[in-house]
Amino acid sequence: DKSVGKTAIIRQWLCNDFSTLYSETNLATYHFTSLFNGHRLFHIRIIDTPRFDDTNNTDPQQEWVR
Repeated sequence: DKSVGKTAIIRQWLCNDFSTLYSETNLATYHFTSLFNGHRLFHIRIIDTPRFDDTNNTDPQQEWVR
């Protein structure tokens, strides 16, 4: 989806921080964290993606890796 607050949600979850200022995400950003839940350790990778451009007929896979 476009401009729906993906980055804001990621920042809130990872950094306990929320900003009301909008800044467009231009490149995919990878975040890595770990979460310990009871007796299990989970390694989490979150990919913050820029908005997908639906104005042209590009291959969706190419949009993802851009």
